[in-house]
Amino acid sequence: MIVFLLKKKSQSSIEFTLIVGVMIFVLIGMFSVIQGRSASIMRTRQNQMMEEIGNILRIEVRLAEDANGYYSREFILPSVVNNYNYSISLNLPAEFSIKLEGSEYVVFLNSNVTGSICKGKNLIKSENGNISISSIDCY
Repeated sequence: MIVFLLKKKSQSSIEFTLIVGVMIFVLIGMFSVIQGRSASIMRTRQNQMMEEIGNILRIEVRLAEDANGYYSREFILPSVVNNYNYSISLNLPAEFSIKLEGSEYVVFLNSNVTGSICKGKNLIKSENGNISISSIDCY
């Protein structure tokens, strides 16, 4: 009788340990799935932010392309986007590069653009089809 009670107690403790182990394994799996989705959402948001900055640049260059004769306009690029710091540069005559948190977003343009660009106030000019950007007040 005493042996039977000891076996029953040890069996229930083994079952309890097994159930707790399975539950911990399930919780770890759930947390890893949630973390993966959270990271994916963050990357998507960062890509959208870089795309918004790229759209600002495309619109400004397109306005300068469409202008006849002389065109000059100041535009401002934000210093941070949703509390994320980014960098921007004019790499090739028709290519801007926007870098944010280890990711790079490249903006391809239809026209050649010369000059330099920065976060802050910039001036875009078009004279006789030649488009140039110059930094006025950088952050």
